[in-house]
Amino acid sequence: MAQTAAAKPEGVSPCPANKPALFDEIRSPLAKAALPDKVLLAREANLWIEDGRKGLKIWARHNFKTGKKSFVCANLPPQTDKHLSVPLIVLWDRTAEAKVGDSLWQMQVMANKSKLGLWSQKTGLMSVGDLLNARQSPWKIEFTDGVLDETILRSASRQGDLHLTAVIRMDHADQP
Repeated sequence: MAQTAAAKPEGVSPCPANKPALFDEIRSPLAKAALPDKVLLAREANLWIEDGRKGLKIWARHNFKTGKKSFVCANLPPQTDKHLSVPLIVLWDRTAEAKVGDSLWQMQVMANKSKLGLWSQKTGLMSVGDLLNARQSPWKIEFTDGVLDETILRSASRQGDLHLTAVIRMDHADQP
């Protein structure tokens, strides 16, 4: 199927032909029970959105340490009109006391023709437990070990022709 030329949003690089390796790294998944009994605190979230039939590609990033949100790259077909909400586990207290609690955020991505918008906000619609334990969730979630004291949460979802992949790098702390 022929793809229409994608618009280049101002100040954002075009995406590579293939999905960046960050989103397809092969690692051995960990069972939730094998995760450390510490507070897992999101350091950075990367989101890849792709519709191969229409040529849509977006790579968005949120650095939770600095608060900076950005688009790494984007290819937007001329008639793009999308608004996506992706759940992100930002804080997950796995300690026995659970004094810190959990925090689930939504990364919002809007793409309209050649314009992009990105923001993240805490959600009250569901909890971390709801997301991880939902049998009907559209998100396939897996955890892997990262480097040093890091856990990587990878979630993937297919929504119509869109393929979404989120990778969250989480630090370990006794408390944040």
